[in-house]
Amino acid sequence: MHNEVKALQRLQHDAIQKIVESNTDGYADLSVDLYFVKDYVDGPTLDERVASPELERIQPDEAVRLVIRLSEILNYCHNEGFLHRDIKPNNIILRGGKTSDPVLIDFGLSFNKDDTERAPLTSDGHPIRNKFLSLPELQTNSSTRYRESDIAQVCGILFYLLTGKNPVIAEDEERRKPHQRDSARKILDDLGSRALETLFDRGFEHEPQKRFHSCETLKGYLHDVLDEFQQARLSNQNASMVTLEAVTPNVRTTLSNVLRQEPVPDEHGTVNAKKRFDYSNFGAPQADALMFATLLGSWSEKSEGDRDVIRRLIKGDD
Repeated sequence: MHNEVKALQRLQHDAIQKIVESNTDGYADLSVDLYFVKDYVDGPTLDERVASPELERIQPDEAVRLVIRLSEILNYCHNEGFLHRDIKPNNIILRGGKTSDPVLIDFGLSFNKDDTERAPLTSDGHPIRNKFLSLPELQTNSSTRYRESDIAQVCGILFYLLTGKNPVIAEDEERRKPHQRDSARKILDDLGSRALETLFDRGFEHEPQKRFHSCETLKGYLHDVLDEFQQARLSNQNASMVTLEAVTPNVRTTLSNVLRQEPVPDEHGTVNAKKRFDYSNFGAPQADALMFATLLGSWSEKSEGDRDVIRRLIKGDD
């Protein structure tokens, strides 16, 4: 408790909770009931946000931007001489529910450069148990201190946001890293990002010395991933534009009328346009009808930005 209070009193950052009041300086007196009060951060934890069935899934580019911001917060901590050592989804609050405003909490296992080297933060030989991502250097002696441990956990946050799965361990019994395992492979392959593969290859290295050594270096790799995601989005939009430009005016008008209605998902949350609309009335080639069935069928999964692009294309604004 006293360790966390010391950390929060020294770290002055808008994305780190502040101490309002505390009596932990008297920790040596066993007759005193210790307490501390932190400022309140309104918002869900990251794991609550991801698990919420009422909110849209965090998109890949949005996930990368969140982790870029997290790396900036952590970089500040490292520059001030602090290591967090317990970064996981329930130790991140999204202030106001915004993925653009993460707040890093729970510095109970943190270490700072002014701590005595001979004074481990937990008993000698006791591991730091982080079920989100277990790292080898934290399993035998929790006084081991590496920036690389924090940065690997940040890579784990990105993995979690993209796959919905905990990385669990840096290498499994078959020496596969989290992104190389069957449970995540298909999801990540569909994203088609070589930069992401490179980032995870280095971020999840078994030995700390082979990982990213600074948050600034990681941030550069994250921007490479973001660039690839954005390029892929533009390519998909351009492909849709070419297809829609070839559509007959009759189909364009009919689909425009259809999109004014709110698609109703079935019990599985899927909008099946072919069950609701008679595409034979479009007066267009079958290929166009099938394309529009696919377009409407994935409507509920599209971001609002993508929906606006589709509406503009149909109306002929672009």
